[in-house]
Amino acid sequence: MKQLIITWARLTFNSLFDEIFGEPVDHPIIIRGLALVVDVGAFFLWTTLIYQVFGVRGFVGSGTLLLLDTLVLTTYFTLCSSRLFRGQSLGKSIFRIRV
Repeated sequence: MKQLIITWARLTFNSLFDEIFGEPVDHPIIIRGLALVVDVGAFFLWTTLIYQVFGVRGFVGSGTLLLLDTLVLTTYFTLCSSRLFRGQSLGKSIFRIRV
């Protein structure tokens, strides 16, 4: 596990180094980060919409709110990674990144 983390960190830092100093990179870290920001924004939009439809007051005191958030987030990323959406979530589609 430790070796896996070290390898991942090395690849990430090398990619960031290449991006900063102008080397060609397939999908720069900054672009992937911006795509994630768009996806998280879409998640908050959907959950806010769901809370307005069903009413938040009934969910606040229980673990149902966390369960509902997890269900929406899992469904969003699962559907977006499928062939139906060509492996692109909303953020990846905007920045032309494909899984």
